[in-house]
Amino acid sequence: VFVTSAVGNFLEREAIRETWGGYAVERGAVLLFVVGDTLNQTIEDKILEEDEKYSDILQGKYFDSYYNLTLKTMSVMKWVSDNCEKIKFVFKVDDDVFVNMQAIVDFSEMRYFKSAIIGNIARRWGPQRNPVNKWYLPKSIYKELRFPNFATGTSYLFTGDAAKPLFETANKMSPLYLEDVFMTGIVAEKAHIRRLHHSMIRNTHLSITSCNYKFFMTSHKHTPQDIKRLWHLIYEHPCDKKLQKALDKKIKSLSIKSKSTS
Repeated sequence: VFVTSAVGNFLEREAIRETWGGYAVERGAVLLFVVGDTLNQTIEDKILEEDEKYSDILQGKYFDSYYNLTLKTMSVMKWVSDNCEKIKFVFKVDDDVFVNMQAIVDFSEMRYFKSAIIGNIARRWGPQRNPVNKWYLPKSIYKELRFPNFATGTSYLFTGDAAKPLFETANKMSPLYLEDVFMTGIVAEKAHIRRLHHSMIRNTHLSITSCNYKFFMTSHKHTPQDIKRLWHLIYEHPCDKKLQKALDKKIKSLSIKSKSTS
C-alpha cells in the first residue's frame, strides 16, 4: 500500500496508521507513505523523526508539489519494480481517502490479474484548454482531442508485474503533470497495460454509514478527524443484520468489467 502524501501532512498519515492503514498491516500488507523533498528544515527534521519511529516513509528527491505528482508515482513504480515486482497487487491511494481495506485485501487475496490497472476508469475524457483551469493542458503539450482511458488518481490497484514496464516507459517520455492521465492512461496504453473498471473504487466523497460502507472500497476528500470518526463508527456500531444481509446479496452482483483501451 503506497499512500501519496504531502510532506507536511503529519496528521493525515497518523490518522491512516491508526485506522485503515493499521488494518492493512495487520492483514499482511506493507504500508509506505510517499513524500517529496522540502526546503523547510523544520518539516524535514520531523519527517526524519517520523520515519525513525515508524519506518514507513519513502521520500523522493523532487520538490513536494501538486505538479510533481507524476514523479511521485514514478518513484512508486520504480520501488516496486526494484523490490517486489512479483507481488500480486499494489494499492496506490491519496492521504485524504477513506478506505474499506477489508474489501481491498479480500479482493487481492481472491483475484488474480496480469499486467493490469484496476480502478475508477475515466473514458473519453478530453484535455482542458481553458488557461485558468487547474488542469489546463495546451495543444503544444498534448494535441489529441481525447485521453486514453485512465484510472482516476485518488486510488487504484495495479499488478506487480505492471510496475516495471510502466516505469521504464514513463522514463523515456516527457512527463505530464496530470499524474493519472499520464501514468495510467498514456503510459499504460504505450506499455500495453490493461485498465479495468471496478465499480466499488470511487473518486468522490460519499456519505458513509456502518451499513453502506460495504458498497465501496474508497471515498475521497476526508479530513484526518473524519477518517478516525468513520473508522470508529463502522467498527463500533454494526449495521442492522437484516439490512446487512440484503446489502451483502447486492454486493455479490458487483463485478469487474474490462473497458476497451482502443
